[in-house]
Amino acid sequence: MEKKFINSILFFIISCSMFAANLTRDNYYVKVDGTGDGSSWENAMSAEDFATALSTKSTLKSGVTFHLAAGTYHPMYDPYPEEHEGYSNEELFKAFYVQTPINIIGGYSPDPTDGEVANPSNYSSVISGDMKEDNNEYDRSINRSDDLYNLFVIDLKAKAQCSFSGITFYWTQGRRAGDDGAFKMGGLDGYNGKIGAILNLDKCTFKFLSGTFSTASIDYDEVIARNCTFYNSSGNFYYLNKGIAESCTFDNSNSMLSSKELTIQNCTFYETPIALSVHEDVVFHNNTVVINLEGGNISNTLDISNFEEGEPSISLIGNIFDCTVIYSSDDNRRPFVSRYNLYREVNDELADKRSFDDDCITTSIEEVFEKDWDDKPLLANNGGYTKTIKIISDKLPETNNSHSISIHFDRTNITNVTTDQRGVERFTKTCMGSYEKRDSSICAKSDTITVGGSLFDKTYNKIGIYNVPKKHTNVDGYDSIAVHTLYVLPSPNRNVFYVKENGEGDGSSWENAMSPDDFASRLYLSQSIDTFHIAAGTYYPIDLESTGNKVYYRTLPFALIGGYRKDITDENEKPDPTQYETILSVDFKEDNTYMENMLINMEEDGYMILSYKAAKKGNVLISGIIFNGGVCDRNCTNAQCQIDDEFGYNEFTFDQCEFRKAYNRSINCISSTEEAFNSVLNLSNCYFNRVGEYYFHYPVQYDVNNVNFNACTFKNLRSIHINGTSNQSVTYSNCTLYDCADIILDANSLNFFNNTIYSSTKLRESSGMSQLRIQASSSTSDVYFKGNIIYADVTDDAYLEGVQSSNNVYYEQSSYLIKGKDITVKDFSTFIDDEVSKEKNIFTPVLALKDDKLENDKLLRFPYEETGLEFDQRGVKRGTQSCMGSYELVRIDTVKNSENDTIKVGETFIVGDFVGKKYDKIGIYDSVAVVLKNSVGHDSVVLHTLYVIPTGNQTTFYV
Repeated sequence: MEKKFINSILFFIISCSMFAANLTRDNYYVKVDGTGDGSSWENAMSAEDFATALSTKSTLKSGVTFHLAAGTYHPMYDPYPEEHEGYSNEELFKAFYVQTPINIIGGYSPDPTDGEVANPSNYSSVISGDMKEDNNEYDRSINRSDDLYNLFVIDLKAKAQCSFSGITFYWTQGRRAGDDGAFKMGGLDGYNGKIGAILNLDKCTFKFLSGTFSTASIDYDEVIARNCTFYNSSGNFYYLNKGIAESCTFDNSNSMLSSKELTIQNCTFYETPIALSVHEDVVFHNNTVVINLEGGNISNTLDISNFEEGEPSISLIGNIFDCTVIYSSDDNRRPFVSRYNLYREVNDELADKRSFDDDCITTSIEEVFEKDWDDKPLLANNGGYTKTIKIISDKLPETNNSHSISIHFDRTNITNVTTDQRGVERFTKTCMGSYEKRDSSICAKSDTITVGGSLFDKTYNKIGIYNVPKKHTNVDGYDSIAVHTLYVLPSPNRNVFYVKENGEGDGSSWENAMSPDDFASRLYLSQSIDTFHIAAGTYYPIDLESTGNKVYYRTLPFALIGGYRKDITDENEKPDPTQYETILSVDFKEDNTYMENMLINMEEDGYMILSYKAAKKGNVLISGIIFNGGVCDRNCTNAQCQIDDEFGYNEFTFDQCEFRKAYNRSINCISSTEEAFNSVLNLSNCYFNRVGEYYFHYPVQYDVNNVNFNACTFKNLRSIHINGTSNQSVTYSNCTLYDCADIILDANSLNFFNNTIYSSTKLRESSGMSQLRIQASSSTSDVYFKGNIIYADVTDDAYLEGVQSSNNVYYEQSSYLIKGKDITVKDFSTFIDDEVSKEKNIFTPVLALKDDKLENDKLLRFPYEETGLEFDQRGVKRGTQSCMGSYELVRIDTVKNSENDTIKVGETFIVGDFVGKKYDKIGIYDSVAVVLKNSVGHDSVVLHTLYVIPTGNQTTFYV
């Protein structure tokens, strides 16, 4: 047995060695947790085997291709450990070793299937030098000492091409020698110094690198990068024999573009200083160089240095330079050609070396760019792989001294750039810069058809909004478009629809459920009042109007009902939101998480999930829906659910809905007319699970006149107000407000019945007690508090003479508000749990009562008729003497009689007014429950031990 085990180990070691030494296939598939030989995705090799394959331990077939699933991969071996032996930091010289032409393709899903096409826009295959995965992207000085110097060492035996597609190159640290970065290639001391390599890069991202192509040789090495992003990296395209960058974005990087031959086309430089160190020929066409304007300062420069004498070799055509352009030269250095460029300003030396005939210098250059909230050019995904800066105007504005100037130029025979950075075909009269503006309309028209109709001889069989262009030539001589906005509306024959994540049908049944995109389109475009039943799953809004804002829109009354099983088939099956989650989300990357009571990874979230702008009177019902994600707009007045009501007399109902992981409000109900104040907002069994929000955000903001919260739970609302305006009637009943640090109740008429406000031990230790503030104006009249448990500091507004309060339990420090029938308590732990918890078949978490008596034998009960609330937060029927708070405790006194109860077989058990069951079998029956009404009017139970004995007439027994 022992010998067989040893042989097995030897076979395993030999097999691994053979695998490491000979990789003869054309394609290998790699997953972080793979366990196979790399022959397919199902048998994918591991990250460790991939590191072994790219080391001196392996011999690769020339031209081999590695396919990398999403995940993070680290080098494990130093290609030349003997050179670094004795170094205190020898572990930092690990790198992937390339000694033969290879291809690496990333951007597959984490668990790909055979035939899957790489999609690096959605999935990241990361090759990282952050070995402990502990770096901080916001503070680059943290945890950097263990980062690698290089990710790849290129050591080819002959000049050849290596290709990388869809890879993110992440984190390296700098060395004094300066030969650090993503690729260690050549140069005076490089491994490939006098041979050279050609790197072909497509859809790759370079982030937080100390260098990109370190120690490259200006005599041998070449780099061709297309659709790549260089973010917060240094030394990009530095010291190359030949460099080509097309449709790339340089964001917050230090770009030193130095090469014998350098071509930069369709690129965007954002907050990036540039240095063009020209040795021979430079082509710099249709690029956008944009600054960050802070207080009017120009922070970026394009510094052009020319090192050789001779004929002109620098060609600047069709660029937008929103920066200072500097030309550093001596009299004997080359001039350059500059045509059809838009400059913010140039220095005097530059003016002497170039012609202004076809160029333009302007101080109003920022007027052509799309802006963000801070009024600076916006770098965003406008289509294509890399981010661009969108042109919103193809003409400069008129000034006192000049007319408007077109930023188009004749492409023919001037520049060979036929597409823009996004891959959009350029017009014959093309725009300056990397972005081709294609929506210059000589007219705009809206057309409406129903499904199956036609426009311009094309039939449309799918609902949606389509921008249909028609090409024209305008008076300026360049191509323009008449854009027809086509609304393809649903058929009005049906108004009940069924939706599933994987739906492909028309929505007529669960079997023919519609798709998520069709649901979004139907919700917006429908001309009827519709009901949508939505199965469990996560659904994302789409950008129907091509505004860059993904949100569910609606203008007519509707109902959304979620909480159905994911695989439901029967239309008669009822929803159960306590088991099945139907989520509408704008967390598009699904990466929002809590960390130390705050939310992180919110940057890519949308601003709203649902926007309802009422176009007619009618009610809205939303039931069983979870709203997930959402960030603030500029003034932070937006919400996950935005309701704009101009008509009034409407009723908006949210039932069994959850609002989670958001920075914006949960619901914002806006009324812009006096009639709209007559609308009603009802929230029942809703869960506001809103940990980690910003200061002073309102979970619910309402302008409607009547607002009702029933059986809702507000959890972890740190320093957040729950209020409306002061002219409303607002009712809170059976609600739990747990660990809400600052609660403002604000209404003209306020009813606050059977609620529980509680500060947990954790909150008290970290932030102190919750605070309840009752706020009002001079018009506030009625404020009623009944049957509540309030473990919070209570204050009221100066306008209030006092709160009409009775049958409540207060924290004793708030005693000045207490009325005759109220109770003050300091220690709440004797009668209430410290944590909220979910109960079976209950949607909202609740705080359970442990006892209905205080230590002084005072009861936490009051007559049910005081509030008329028939049920508690869980739906449990309240007793005639109801418990204070949102939880009804059915009291059981386990008191056993001192005397035994005895009856004869066949008799019925009777105690006082209690008539029990008939017992036909002799025996001892323990804990027979006798339900009685006790002195305070609520049910209690007395347990009896009952002896059922034989009748006196029987003397003979058989066993």
